[in-house]
Amino acid sequence: MFLVFSLAFSLSSLGAEFFVLSSKNLNTESVNKEVVKSIFLGNKLYWESGKRILPVHLPVNNKSFRFFLEEVIDMDANQFLSYWRRRLFSGRAHPPKQLAKDDLIIEYIKNHPEGIGVISKAPAEESEDVIVIEI
Repeated sequence: MFLVFSLAFSLSSLGAEFFVLSSKNLNTESVNKEVVKSIFLGNKLYWESGKRILPVHLPVNNKSFRFFLEEVIDMDANQFLSYWRRRLFSGRAHPPKQLAKDDLIIEYIKNHPEGIGVISKAPAEESEDVIVIEI
C-alpha cells in the first residue's frame, strides 16, 4: 500500500497532470515541492529515518513527466538530462530510475518502501491506505 502526494498541478487543455507517490510507511509530512525537487535533483539522498531515497519517474518524453519537470524541477527535459549527464560524469550522483509506465512505478514503490515516484494518473485501486494530498 502506498501514500499518494498529488502536487495538484494540471493543465486541463493539454491533459497534463502528475502525481508523486511514496510508501505509507514513510514519514512524509515534511514532503513538499522543494523537497521533491531536491530529491529528483539528487541533493536530498536520505529520508529522516536514515534510509536511502529511491526516486523513480516516467520517461522524459512523457507529457506528464515533462509537466512535472517544468512545474517542480524548473527545468525542461533537455536541461534535466543535461544536468544529470554532468552529475553522472563528475561521479557525484546517480540519476533517478526511469520506468516506462505508471503501473511499473506503482509496483516499484510497493516493493521499495523508501521509493518516491512520479506517475501520470492517480492510482486506479481504491484503498484506505491511499491518500491524495493537494499541495
